[in-house]
Amino acid sequence: MRLITQADAATQRAHFHAQRREAITKATATNEATRPAGIDATDRKQISAFLEARGIASNHISEGSIPELSLAFMREHLVALLPANTPLIGLHVGNFVGVSLSFLSATLKHIHQDSLVIGVDPNLIHRGIINPQEHVAALLTACGLQRNTMLIAGYSDTKSISNDGVAWNDYNPADQFATEAGCERVISHLDRLLAPRCHVAMVDGNHEAAYLRRELAALRPLMHPGGILVLDDVDVYWEELKEVFDQVETLGFRPITTDNRVGLAQAI
Repeated sequence: MRLITQADAATQRAHFHAQRREAITKATATNEATRPAGIDATDRKQISAFLEARGIASNHISEGSIPELSLAFMREHLVALLPANTPLIGLHVGNFVGVSLSFLSATLKHIHQDSLVIGVDPNLIHRGIINPQEHVAALLTACGLQRNTMLIAGYSDTKSISNDGVAWNDYNPADQFATEAGCERVISHLDRLLAPRCHVAMVDGNHEAAYLRRELAALRPLMHPGGILVLDDVDVYWEELKEVFDQVETLGFRPITTDNRVGLAQAI
């Protein structure tokens, strides 16, 4: 039996690292060569086509995301209200497959190239879609927003039931609640790191009024003076969320406007 000498070991190490570096170089070159053509995060047709190509049904994209007109309404006001001379920090709660997250990131990047949006979502199965964050990351990359967005997989507040408690196909969130898991109180933890740094916060996660109020209470210390809050589903379909928006001044925000789907308010 031949013993491995120090020279043999050195040769093996050199061979190992040469192969490793060759694989890295090849993978990097392949990634650059096959990178998909950039798509416009504010163009719903392009976004939908990209996500449908990844196997997500069009009805999930349309029904599970903020409507295009409401996003345009939000963008118009953010461009008018937010400062343009500094990198902006945004917070987005409730990512699903990334439609509104990518839109918000693109909007803040349009205002200032070095803006950042932090996307918070527990990444639970939603509308039967497993690991939705995988689609979010792919979409952000396709939109060229992967350097302007940071994803955090966790609950904005305490653990809450997925899909707003609605059973979807063979998945019943009530039955699976005990097995669903994720880090909790992300917003409160961000308070310790960022306060008061957020120029805009967009909340479209849990649809229970009490939960939303706790989110907003935790959000308020995070907000930059005059920062903008965007709430989705403040309409008659979700009357309890509309009520929260109507009373948002009690939580430290002054109502600005609504298109009867999304509502905008400003940190007092």
